[in-house]
Amino acid sequence: MPCKAAVLTVNIEGFSEYTSSMYVMPTPEDKNALLGWPWLKQVNPVIDWASRTI
Repeated sequence: MPCKAAVLTVNIEGFSEYTSSMYVMPTPEDKNALLGWPWLKQVNPVIDWASRTI
């Protein structure tokens, strides 16, 4: 699968705006995007591991 990248800005209610170069690839059917460690590090959300929510 060829790799493509794009600079995207992510706006999620309750979190600061996040802009980053991201790889464009297929995602699971029930997901719109997958955000990783760089996003977690920048926005530092409160994570409820038991309910799997941010």
